[in-house]
Amino acid sequence: MKRRVLIGVVVLLLVAAVVMVRKKKQSLANLAKPAAVATVVQVHAVRQGELEVTRRYLGRLEARTRADLAARITGHILGVGKREGDQVRAGEVVVTLDNRELLERTQAIQAEGMAAQQRLAAARSALMTQQAVYGRDEKLFSAGAISREALERSRTALDTAKANVQATEAGISGIGMQTAAARTQAGYGQVRAPFSGVVTRRLMEPGDLAVPGKPILTIEQQGNCTVVLQVSQEDLAGLRSGSRAYLRHPDGRSQTAAVTRIYPALGAALQAGLEIGLDKPPFGLPSGAPLSVELAASQLQGLLVPEQALVRNGTATELRVVKDGKVRVRATRLLGVSNGVAAVSGGLAAGEQVAVGQESRLRLLAEGMPVTLQGATP
Repeated sequence: MKRRVLIGVVVLLLVAAVVMVRKKKQSLANLAKPAAVATVVQVHAVRQGELEVTRRYLGRLEARTRADLAARITGHILGVGKREGDQVRAGEVVVTLDNRELLERTQAIQAEGMAAQQRLAAARSALMTQQAVYGRDEKLFSAGAISREALERSRTALDTAKANVQATEAGISGIGMQTAAARTQAGYGQVRAPFSGVVTRRLMEPGDLAVPGKPILTIEQQGNCTVVLQVSQEDLAGLRSGSRAYLRHPDGRSQTAAVTRIYPALGAALQAGLEIGLDKPPFGLPSGAPLSVELAASQLQGLLVPEQALVRNGTATELRVVKDGKVRVRATRLLGVSNGVAAVSGGLAAGEQVAVGQESRLRLLAEGMPVTLQGATP
């Protein structure tokens, strides 16, 4: 009896529990569902325009006019009058060499020239005497006082005197050229600045042996300078003389310039060289300084959007257009990217708004998803 009563109580409890669960589910089902929270996105307006595509390179600043000063003769250096940073004037003596042997040779040639002048004076005096003798002999021959043989001997003596004068004059002319050459050689004992500028390197000191072709000083002309850089053969196709260039300083400063020269032949590693001419060094940089350069490679016409609006799926590109508070996924064709701006074609129109942000977050924005614009009042 007690067992039946216990079983009945358990059954009643189970039935009561089932009824309570059903009522709870029904009450929960009747409750209003909470409204979905819209994702907050930042948007940017699409605009039609032109995008300048640039490529970045590392260039080197060089003086447009630069010279390595070397000796033209071999000799020990007596003095170097300039150091790095010193200004020089065109024609100023900056290096002095020991040229005593050349000076002595010049003096010897000059002495030989003076002796030749004395010989010439004597030869001319002898010629004048022989001319007088020949004139007298002609008269005597006409009078029948001397024979023809005597007249011929007198003429031969006159021709010999003339030849002696001519030979002496030719010798003096040769000695004059030797003297000029010796003076020029002796003048090489002084190395002069070919133009006004500043000394950038001092490579030798007094006492060193200078030889032709070995630099002693390097000078550069101040003012006009050149940025030299190497570009790949593929990038060269879009460049020409006059192409825009942007010089960038690490502190954020920039300067606009233009390509002034493209080398006609490829250099090392099949790189093409080009120059950007400037009136003065950019940002006060010294010659030899590295410089970041952006070259305008091409101009693209299309719809412009921030690069942060792109969602790349392999070779395909998508944009998340926000319209009427909902996301619309649009496929588009990417034309190019430069300085954080992308040029695209198709899939949207100017004036529409695209979501921008991290690409991983943009991928979560599905077609038809409700969104709220950042800063908008709910």
